[in-house]
Amino acid sequence: MKSIRFSDSHNKFVAFGCDTFAYLTDKKDTFWTGCVSYCNNMSLVTNGTWSGIGCCETRVPKGVRDFRVELTIFHNHTNCWKFSPYSYALLADSSFSFNASDFLTFKNVTMMPVTLEWAVGNKTREEAREEKGFACVDVHSECYNSTDGPGYRCNCSRGYQGNPYLEGGCEEIMSD
Repeated sequence: MKSIRFSDSHNKFVAFGCDTFAYLTDKKDTFWTGCVSYCNNMSLVTNGTWSGIGCCETRVPKGVRDFRVELTIFHNHTNCWKFSPYSYALLADSSFSFNASDFLTFKNVTMMPVTLEWAVGNKTREEAREEKGFACVDVHSECYNSTDGPGYRCNCSRGYQGNPYLEGGCEEIMSD
């Protein structure tokens, strides 16, 4: 069984707009994380940063499999309508960078890249090795615990490449 989740090390939760309170939670409300961004003057906003003025970011908790985004405004954009008429909140790949022009142009964006992590099962490699169905079957494979939640993953050993989940799947790398 594979376990897929949103990477905590390669994603971030972001919000932008000058009248924005946003948070991320799982479907069971076991956690909330988020940020606030308010500004009434475009000169306070700095492109390329997540400074908290016009935009903000926070880390994604480890092991998130599902989530819900809540977005609230404080003053109906009354003090920023001309330059920031909307608020946005989303999960995005860490490479996503903020630009003040996004205040007006982002409304047409329907998808953003995110990074998913996966692991086999929900047991550590030590626990899984003792059971039938251990996934790292190639003799030249190595197993390691997932760093982003429960489960384990496999790699071909140094000097080998291929698929460690298949017998004979890791082949020696030949040098010229």
